[in-house]
Amino acid sequence: MARFAAAAAALALGLVAACGGDDSAGTTTTTTSTSSTSSSTTASTEAATTSESTTPTTEAAPTAFRDSAAGAVQELKEAWQGGDRNRALAIAPVGVVDELFALDPGGYETYGCDTGEFETSTCNYRSRSQGIQIAVTARRTEPGWQIESIHVSQG
Repeated sequence: MARFAAAAAALALGLVAACGGDDSAGTTTTTTSTSSTSSSTTASTEAATTSESTTPTTEAAPTAFRDSAAGAVQELKEAWQGGDRNRALAIAPVGVVDELFALDPGGYETYGCDTGEFETSTCNYRSRSQGIQIAVTARRTEPGWQIESIHVSQG
């Protein structure tokens, strides 16, 4: 009877885990259940559930590096203003490139880079005629500097 109860508990736990999970896209849930009995008809059931959010990606990581944050920021700006998306993708992630290339590249000046003493540096592009400022963050890695993110402000 105890073995039947242990098996039923393990089955019920498995069904609850399988039916009660979150069906959100991009979420992987792994459930592991094990059951063991001792020779004295005492049963124990142990279950572990882990959730891990995964984002499938086919995007290539940036492959170019610069000796300075300002150099990486300038590389991105020149690629953007020259309409060279592949050059921009070599120094910045695809999300940054998509957001930047959705904007009109005319009339931007680079100004105000910080020192980068904490492994990141922020520089700004400003278009006075369009009233847009773009904060560009570069990150220092072992081989050099790459663009990490941008923040666009209007007004």
